[in-house]
Amino acid sequence: IIALAAWGLGHGLHAIGGRLGWLSVPSRSLDDLILPAALSVAMGLLAFSRMGLYEPKRTKSLLGEAYRLAQSVLLVWMAVYAVTTFASPVGLSRATAGLALATWLVLSELNRLLARAALRWLRRRGWNLRHAAIVGTGRLAQRLYHVLSHNRWTGIRVSYFIETDYTRGRLLEKEVVGPLDTIDEIVLE
Repeated sequence: IIALAAWGLGHGLHAIGGRLGWLSVPSRSLDDLILPAALSVAMGLLAFSRMGLYEPKRTKSLLGEAYRLAQSVLLVWMAVYAVTTFASPVGLSRATAGLALATWLVLSELNRLLARAALRWLRRRGWNLRHAAIVGTGRLAQRLYHVLSHNRWTGIRVSYFIETDYTRGRLLEKEVVGPLDTIDEIVLE
């Protein structure tokens, strides 16, 4: 949707720029954008998938995701521009293509930022949760529990601890289960 919107907005911005006298070359017909828009969607799905942009990002860096997203958009845009320039006798307007690229980058980054903010808000309120078990009851396990419980935005909730020495019933208000030789049964339960 963002790729389609970017090409449409690029065309619209080009038309506005021509009317205001900022661009000397008039914009072409909207029909000239059917091929680049369709290619952008198809190639974008493939590129975004290969770059891991459709995988969950609970604990991943926002900056890393923004970089991969910009790389993917730029790669797809360059491929689409090359194909449409050589496949069409008229070619693609450079101004429209450039404005589409800028719009695509801004819209896609803004979309990811807003989606992450919405998911964090939902996770703080108990939605979109993943439940985890911490193996062990030592200092490191307790530290991990505190980190996860203080960072509710990740949506990872600790359900219990797993320990080989099943001596304690509870730790940090969570159940301690064990021993480890029955881990399959614990996970199923």
